[in-house]
Amino acid sequence: MPNNKSQPFLIRFMECPEGYDIGPPDTSLDLRRFINERIRIPAYRPPGESAQPRPLILSSINDREADWVGIELMKRGIDYLRINSEDISADIGITCTDAGIRLCIGDERVTPSNTSVVLLRRFSPALYRFECSGQLELDLARREWGRLLGILGRSFSCPWINHPIAMRSAADKLQQLTLAAGFGFSVPRTVVTNESQEALEFYTACGGEVIAKVVTQHAFLIDGRQYDICGRRLKKEDLKLLHSIRHVPVMLQEFVPKQSEIRITVLGEKVFSTLLKIPDLYYDDYHRFPLTDIEKHPYRLPQKLADLCLRMAGELNLSVCSIDLILTPGGEYVFLEVNQGSDWHWLEAETGHPITGTLVDLLLRASEGGHEQ
Repeated sequence: MPNNKSQPFLIRFMECPEGYDIGPPDTSLDLRRFINERIRIPAYRPPGESAQPRPLILSSINDREADWVGIELMKRGIDYLRINSEDISADIGITCTDAGIRLCIGDERVTPSNTSVVLLRRFSPALYRFECSGQLELDLARREWGRLLGILGRSFSCPWINHPIAMRSAADKLQQLTLAAGFGFSVPRTVVTNESQEALEFYTACGGEVIAKVVTQHAFLIDGRQYDICGRRLKKEDLKLLHSIRHVPVMLQEFVPKQSEIRITVLGEKVFSTLLKIPDLYYDDYHRFPLTDIEKHPYRLPQKLADLCLRMAGELNLSVCSIDLILTPGGEYVFLEVNQGSDWHWLEAETGHPITGTLVDLLLRASEGGHEQ
């Protein structure tokens, strides 16, 4: 950890400086084989015998949503293959020639011709596993393998949910806010800066009611451990440390009072809305609360807002995403952000929203020649 003189401002807001162990690596095929031993799957084919195009899931070993999608596919008799980030590089082979691309994992062979649709989830170079003897070798491996997802995006012409280019572009939070305002959403005042004077002036203009956030995602991975920097309301004592934003830009947003938050899950042309109620209505970021402390209820979103969410997802070329809104005590809806790597199992289990089944429907329609991202 850097010393206080050079420590970026947001590092001080890290939930657990030691990070969290995200669990030991596994293989991408274990889940499928495990399930096949316990439930009857009419159309299941053992590895190496897949002649028909099938879905490909790109994710990571700790992705529960991908687990449930795989289970639902198998319940419907649909064979699929899952490749996790952790399979890179020891457990996967790749060959690219002018004739095309081929991936090999165990007995499986993956090519554009035998892939019907790709579900892109948490497939991240930060999770690739390299057995390297030194930093130079590790940096070289990361640089060379870092192009893999882009190569797959160009080489696999089947439908993607969502495409890597769309996922990367949609991660721009400032673009999200600009689009949302253009579509008619109410958005909080926002500035991204590494200049302490700009930050102080913004803080003053908002009456001291400001939240500091990362510009990218609140969770990030280093060497198999997860670190979280959630949004935090600034206190007066934080102002004397504003000089340290010079090291890393910070997103500052006007604090919006909450009656509750609403998580909207967009799947193709369908929208599922969940009301999130937290006992402390003056909280800054619900990610800092255990999920068990958050009440989750199905919510009927006004049709106008549902249509805006569909337009927003369409503009970002996302077939699947989630959108976070604040519901203020005065009944106003305020846009927060779009999450292109949407999580939903924690909502589905308590609300009954058929999110996994709807996503599998979307995958199968896309594999049959439907909408492509």
